[in-house]
Amino acid sequence: MKAVSRFASKILMIKPAKFYHNEEAATDNKFMFKDTNTNNFDSEYTSFKQTVESYGIEITQLHNPDEKAPDACFVCDWISFLGPPEYKEKIMVLYPVKHPSRQRERRPEFIERFRQEFPVVIDLTYFEAPEHGKLALEGPGCLTFDDLSSNILMCTSERASERVLHELVSRLNHYREIPWNPVTFRAFDKTNFPIFHTGLFIGLTPTMAVVNLESITDISDKNKVQDALRHYRIWDLSYEDMVKYAGNFKTLYSPKLKTEVIFMSEQAKNLLNLDREIVYVDIPTIERVGGGSISCMMSTRP
Repeated sequence: MKAVSRFASKILMIKPAKFYHNEEAATDNKFMFKDTNTNNFDSEYTSFKQTVESYGIEITQLHNPDEKAPDACFVCDWISFLGPPEYKEKIMVLYPVKHPSRQRERRPEFIERFRQEFPVVIDLTYFEAPEHGKLALEGPGCLTFDDLSSNILMCTSERASERVLHELVSRLNHYREIPWNPVTFRAFDKTNFPIFHTGLFIGLTPTMAVVNLESITDISDKNKVQDALRHYRIWDLSYEDMVKYAGNFKTLYSPKLKTEVIFMSEQAKNLLNLDREIVYVDIPTIERVGGGSISCMMSTRP
């Protein structure tokens, strides 16, 4: 029987028909590099999936047949799943994403696949339309849900609209006894370019919060984030650690080990000393070409 854990033991993964550099997405993702050599994608993806499965974590894998959706493996940007005990119902959330090439990842058959299990659908994709401002809120990629404090942390960007976040919070709070509290702020890389996703520099374990505080340049924002994470012991990431995806890890519950496990990029090996076992996964092609890492490739399920 599964021990009590607020971390998931089930995830969704999606494999793209063809993985390559997405020039459209690269305009505001400075973690991406133009590289035509993607020969190792299949082996990296398969090895990653097998490693996660070896810890007893249940994976539902889907295949996106659209060759014009190269970033389909970064599934957490457009869909999330929520349910009891935190919520009164099982909920599927569909998020608006900025770039049309990434909107193609959101296929009707994928949504139908989960509609019976998650009967409550919160569809925010209408915000993509011009009459609603062409706004984006790219799912757990740009949001950090903290169940301990009931805070949702988000650095605002063109991929993370505060207006859409408030709509999401309003909808979710209909199904929660303890309401979510949105915590918004700005964060920047070393060149003062906005960081587009919170998941790149804030990650949570059972007792620790990994965050690049230096990227939050406004002192009031920095204080706000530190206060929101006061229930955790904070590990302050450097910029150098952040670009090695040390903040883009995922904490999951392992039924095999009966405790939480942290999955992290091989690039970040030995950079962090955290409160659970760290499993390192080597996915350099996915990270360099796609501009995302471990957490981006999973959508957790209750």
